[in-house]
Amino acid sequence: MTPPPPFPWPPPRTPAGGRSVFGDRRGAVSIETAILVPLLFLLVVGALDVARYFRTLAALDRAAVTAADLATKCQTIYAPTVNPTSPCNVQTIFKAAAVTAGDLGLDGGGAVILSSVGWYVTNPANAFAVQTVLWQQASGFTTPGAGTSVGKVNGKATLPAGEVLPTAHNVIVAEVFYSYRPWSTLTIFQPVIARSAVFRPRYTTDLRTITTS
Repeated sequence: MTPPPPFPWPPPRTPAGGRSVFGDRRGAVSIETAILVPLLFLLVVGALDVARYFRTLAALDRAAVTAADLATKCQTIYAPTVNPTSPCNVQTIFKAAAVTAGDLGLDGGGAVILSSVGWYVTNPANAFAVQTVLWQQASGFTTPGAGTSVGKVNGKATLPAGEVLPTAHNVIVAEVFYSYRPWSTLTIFQPVIARSAVFRPRYTTDLRTITTS
């Protein structure tokens, strides 16, 4: 026969209400709620941020494709002060890219840069030693941290994926930048997202030069 367990001594004190202090769980639910609610809130906000991030990428991709597509449909591209009402004026192209980006507000928190890349300007016999940025135009709306990855004018051009053009080819590179503000990090972490599109001119006329006057 198993002997009964020894009676604890001294016995636990019982508060005036008649309940043991070891069985009193008043306030436990409040403590657990205070811990779990912020965690659940962060999980929900993080999930929404992931969805917003991929939506932003898709919008910026569309904006880059729009800018490159419109530019390469032109036979001549104009600098901002030349023929400002033309659909081939760079400012018109930049505004179209901003509209395509939708409610991101690209014209307030982003930037667009157009670059022409090729091996020569007008005479193939005077080709550069490397593929070169022939001209470059940036939108009037800019964002901190936005900088072209293609290169500077008259300098070596770096295309996405390290592509090297055939000597006779010319391409337009549209780069779009946007200062993304995650909800979960407030203003502490604001990465600049960059997307690009590369198109060849649609007409026989290359876009190696830009009309500045």
